[in-house]
Amino acid sequence: MRRKTFTDEEYIKICKWLRTYCSAKQIKADKIDEDKAFVRKLFRHYFLIHSNTMMRSGELFGLKWKNVKVYEKNDYKWAEIIVEGETSKVKQDRVFVARGGKYFERLKRLSKHTKDNDFVFTLNNGTHWHGKNRRALEYHFDKLLNGVGITDAKERKLELYSCRHYGISKRVNNGANIVQLAKDCGTGVEHITKTYYHTNLRNSERNMAIMYEE
Repeated sequence: MRRKTFTDEEYIKICKWLRTYCSAKQIKADKIDEDKAFVRKLFRHYFLIHSNTMMRSGELFGLKWKNVKVYEKNDYKWAEIIVEGETSKVKQDRVFVARGGKYFERLKRLSKHTKDNDFVFTLNNGTHWHGKNRRALEYHFDKLLNGVGITDAKERKLELYSCRHYGISKRVNNGANIVQLAKDCGTGVEHITKTYYHTNLRNSERNMAIMYEE
């Protein structure tokens, strides 16, 4: 799993690259129109929201604005998200809280389709991204990999789904409650422990540090 996700250094570079990629200066330099510029911005928010919510691709494609509530606590914007069972791999509804509420707010300001029943990831022409309509996603993901200098993506099996892997791995390695994390991600504790818990030895060190030598 460690090879199938981004390193912290890569993720930081990606965030910076996406900011530049979607800037007014770069859009003007690349001479692209409003619709194509919005696709870039939509891709940026897809990547950031994917990493912060750890939702599956199908759940993100099926997410509607009525399913997202942003609120502020301790000077941070959180997102309360409802995943409808019909969009989930496990066919069960769930509600959870995620980081990155500011990304939803910003995307809502940029989007032309923000009614309750509109899909969050919708193009200016009203077409929403889904599993069989993701060519633009893959195109911009390839641009991202080249932009930040990741040349071994194929060998590492890096893909957009690596955003979910990254988000889960970060929380596991930082000592998250595994039971709650599994519920938030719509998966089982056994899957979390088998897939992610061996990504590094920091948790082992943390456990061993509880005891001390006399």
